[in-house]
Amino acid sequence: MERVVVPALPAGHRYVFNPWDQQLVAYDPATGDVADTSGGRELYYYGFPTASTLYTVGDTVERGFEVVEVGEHEVTTVVAAAANEAIFPLATDGVQAFFVIYAYDEAGAEQGRRIVRLTTEGGLDTFASFSGPSELVDKGVLVGDILYYSVYDATTDQHTVYSIPAKDPGAAPAVVLEGLESGELYADEEVLLTSDGATVSGGEAEYACASLCWFYDELDILIRISTQEEELLLSVIRMEDGNVADAISGVVGFEVHESTLRVHTASGDVTFDLASDAA
Repeated sequence: MERVVVPALPAGHRYVFNPWDQQLVAYDPATGDVADTSGGRELYYYGFPTASTLYTVGDTVERGFEVVEVGEHEVTTVVAAAANEAIFPLATDGVQAFFVIYAYDEAGAEQGRRIVRLTTEGGLDTFASFSGPSELVDKGVLVGDILYYSVYDATTDQHTVYSIPAKDPGAAPAVVLEGLESGELYADEEVLLTSDGATVSGGEAEYACASLCWFYDELDILIRISTQEEELLLSVIRMEDGNVADAISGVVGFEVHESTLRVHTASGDVTFDLASDAA
């Protein structure tokens, strides 16, 4: 069985990550045509909660997970997980990239999880290990030199947030927050943000977001993807006042390059000047 499904790429098309369906698609930026997708079996692509060309991909039943780098016209394997492991993005700041690995026995029962960091040589350094299904590491975010991660407790249906120095493998984690309804973690400049499943908040800030949110501190912009009348809606939200600066429907995916937002839609690419929106 092949480890990774990469869509066929016809002329004029490029690779785009669809965060809602968690699939890679072959997309025509001129027309919005989607010629092929990575869909098949129980295989999905997984992206970081912050901008990155790194993804993980694998079959949730058959495993075969890899960390890949996705370019416009090529998908390259960075490192492959072991046959009995699954690997998911945890946190990145564009320089450091952390992942969480799930280990399984031959019967498919989870044996534990560990946080790893991608090395410049394409290896994985273990930062912290967790035994058994009682320590379900979930989401993460980097704030400066601190890695925050959430752990889900199935008995209480709540999440606990821990912190660990991002440059100190094996350091003892510290409890930051307890009793959270959601494990989603974000950062606004140097402030840790958490979610209750509907609202993202931290410090004096509060933003409406149920699931897919991306914060761009340097532009003071929050990008949110939600559903509206059976279509995906991308909203550009000013973080200073919480108002929607732009919104577009029929979204397939999006990218931010410096201050330009390129939204891939069912009708083709649409661009926005985020520097203007943030002003």
